Order: sequence, then structure tokens, then C-alpha cells
Amino acid sequence: MANFEPTRSITLSASIEDNIIEQRTIAFPLEVVNKTTQVAVEGFFNDSPELDIYIMKLAPKAIANLKIFHKERALGIKKRVGLSAGVNFSKGHENDLDESTVLSVALKLTEQDKFITLIDSWEVDVAAVN
Repeated sequence: MANFEPTRSITLSASIEDNIIEQRTIAFPLEVVNKTTQVAVEGFFNDSPELDIYIMKLAPKAIANLKIFHKERALGIKKRVGLSAGVNFSKGHENDLDESTVLSVALKLTEQDKFITLIDSWEVDVAAVN
């Protein structure tokens, strides 16, 4: 399995570019709410691998940064805004990685909303991590 610490490995940010302050990035750090592990299941027709499922939310710093982001958007100055999400797997020993590491990411905007799938069953390129 890959060396994966979700609060450091998953990044959310916004970049803002204007003619006054130029380009800057606002980070939205996350914190883990819950982690569950679904055990591997051997089925008659196919097997299901073990799954680590992390539920995360915006950290207090991210909420404060989101308010700054909203204020900047409301100033009326023409700006280009980009939003990005990323996942980083730490480089480590080859035996730390599992050839079958797969990543899915879903986003929920409010507690009442359903999850929106952003990344569905992306296979991690083990050669690129090492």
C-alpha cells in the first residue's frame, strides 16, 4: 500500500490572478472526520479488495480562507480564478506500494447533499511514485 496521510496528501486550493496583487494561492486544508476499513471479500465471481475510506471536512483554517476567497470575489475587480484538487503519494520503498492501489474521491457540499464523484477508481501508477 502507498504511504498515504490524507491531511497532507490531499490538497484543495484556489488561485487568484488580477492586475493589482498578481497571482496568489489560497489553501483549503482538510481534517479527518472518520476512517473506516472495509475488509477484503472473496466472492464467487470476483473479489473485492480491502478499502480504506476517509471522510474529511474543511479544517477551521480552510473555512477562514474560504471567507477570504468570497470577499475577494465580491470586490468587483476582474480576476481569473482557478480551483484545484490534488493527491500526492509519498515516495518510499518499492515494497511499501501495492500494485493494485486505486483511488476514488467524492465531494459533498453540505451534510444533506449526496456525494458527487470527482475521481472514480483511478489506478495509481506505482512506477511514477517510486
